[in-house]
Amino acid sequence: MSDNLGFETYLVSDAKAAFAVKGADHAYYPAEQIHTVSLATLDNEFAKILTTEELIKKLNLTEAIQSY
Repeated sequence: MSDNLGFETYLVSDAKAAFAVKGADHAYYPAEQIHTVSLATLDNEFAKILTTEELIKKLNLTEAIQSY
């Protein structure tokens, strides 16, 4: 909810783990599907989804701007 409160919030997609689950409907949901759906439900609503590489680039840019 921090993004909704005005904080710049990121989730690093390739630094997140997921595991397979069996749903209430007794269907099996593989880890990759859980991972993808979890990211989709969070993106641009609760956080900005970035890869590690994208976050590193963003932090380097932020540091360069702050050094001026």
